Amino acid sequence: GEFTDRTRGWLEDSKDLLACVDEKHRPVEKGVARKPYFMGIDVALVGDGSAVAIGHLDGDKLVLDKVDLIKAGVGKYADKERLEFDDVADWVLDYTKKFYITEGIFDQWAGIPFEQALNKRGITQLKTQQMTKQLTSQMFQNFKDMMWDKRLVLYNRKNCEVDGHEPYIQEMLELQQTVHSKNLITVEAPQTEGKHDDMSDAIVRMFWVASQNVGKGKFLSMSSGGSARTSPLGRGLVFGRAVPEGSPVNRIAPKLPKHSIRGMIGRSRG
Repeated sequence: GEFTDRTRGWLEDSKDLLACVDEKHRPVEKGVARKPYFMGIDVALVGDGSAVAIGHLDGDKLVLDKVDLIKAGVGKYADKERLEFDDVADWVLDYTKKFYITEGIFDQWAGIPFEQALNKRGITQLKTQQMTKQLTSQMFQNFKDMMWDKRLVLYNRKNCEVDGHEPYIQEMLELQQTVHSKNLITVEAPQTEGKHDDMSDAIVRMFWVASQNVGKGKFLSMSSGGSARTSPLGRGLVFGRAVPEGSPVNRIAPKLPKHSIRGMIGRSRG
């Protein structure tokens, strides 16, 4: 049969998304030293907001640590009618100082000016990506597949029944999809004033990048109670001094003397 364009809710059942919420998991303001994190960015200078999503791998699970949004005319930028690329780049720079961001992507719409603004600040691990309809469709389907497999770890407000959901969760629950063919969809906010999809775009991009790195030894895989020293992957990162391009010098692990390394290994075995 032939498919015609049709629009419906992207998430058929809100319980599927909420089942990925870990009630003990809270948004993180600062990452663990030397622990790799991924970033997804959605850039908008006027009208919509610019959003970032930050997360990490924990075994074969993908953990969302932080979602944030800035917008012209709101908060710190209340006096601005539109953001500048430098405003967004400075904001992203602040997060790269708090989290050890190893890889991330942003939409090609921002293009060369935003990439130049990042590079000027020493941020080279975040790359522009052409968000074709096919790729965006794959990203949203990738998120859904991991959601159904319960491989995502999300956070929500403690008393969401009374206070409502975290803004990013509410946004995702309201997304609509247009089906173009069997394997091609477009996911967007409802065509209603006040509805947006900025945070959702940033989140699916971050999880897309993170999912491409599942199983790669250079990325730490440990629970919140673990440490780089006691994890085999962590030892490889710290002692091997694997430092991604663009990371600030002050985030590089200091080289330890050989006798110190032997002592640490001895203690971990004991």
